Amino acid sequence: MGNFNYISNELRYNINFFEISYNKLLAMNINDDNLLNKVSKRISLLRHINKYSEEANGLLSDLHSNVVKELNCLSDTKFIEILKNFLTTKKIKISVNIMTLNEERCIARCIESIQDLADEIIILDTGSTDKTREIIRNNFPDAKLYRIEWKNDFSECRNRLIDYSTGDWVLQIDADEHLEIKQKDIREFLELLYEFPISPVVICPKIKNHDNQELDFNKRIFRKKDNLKYFGIIHEDLRYDIQKKGSDLIYFTTDFTFNHDGYKPEIRESKNKCKRNL
Repeated sequence: MGNFNYISNELRYNINFFEISYNKLLAMNINDDNLLNKVSKRISLLRHINKYSEEANGLLSDLHSNVVKELNCLSDTKFIEILKNFLTTKKIKISVNIMTLNEERCIARCIESIQDLADEIIILDTGSTDKTREIIRNNFPDAKLYRIEWKNDFSECRNRLIDYSTGDWVLQIDADEHLEIKQKDIREFLELLYEFPISPVVICPKIKNHDNQELDFNKRIFRKKDNLKYFGIIHEDLRYDIQKKGSDLIYFTTDFTFNHDGYKPEIRESKNKCKRNL
């Protein structure tokens, strides 16, 4: 990076830095719409974050006044060189995990919503007696379908799915959920955060229930390399150090949304979810 005390690679996550850089490019009258668009895109990606762990504050929003001073001392050529470097990301692979039990009503909708995002789709069926597996095999032949005997242990199933996953990121979605649009943004967002220097990282999408109730702290997307596991038989919880009960996770709540309708009264009754959760 050269002889700088405050300009560092960690600025690639800092929204204030990119907003300043965008204005600086405009002031330079630069004739490079592609670069302007990339900076604008980085700003929009970072704006998907609603809240985050305090430990990440220094990387995401705090900007030392000396950063601006150093930027102003750079030649235009050097500034653009540094900016382009900060805009680079690595391609990543996304593994989508789905657990099923008699999901013929909604499994196709769920898979279709994530199909373009996923590099691999891994489904663990826990004993469906309806047409769930048939729908998957006939309509989504590339999905990897496994079966396991249901032992009243959600964490065992979710951890099995993690073990089967080969991607850089693992995304867990329930069969009665489906992803809203912005799939391209999700991939680019995960590409950006894959090298985030503080770990373990967890991305929390928003869960929107059928009654418009919204839940924003759902630990569903995480890096495979962080070695996270689920604990708890029914109310499974994602953890790194089990003793810290998730307090050591670096979380980002986002506006990426999973729509969920599995708790509609008529659906709960038909699936008898209450019985399985006793």
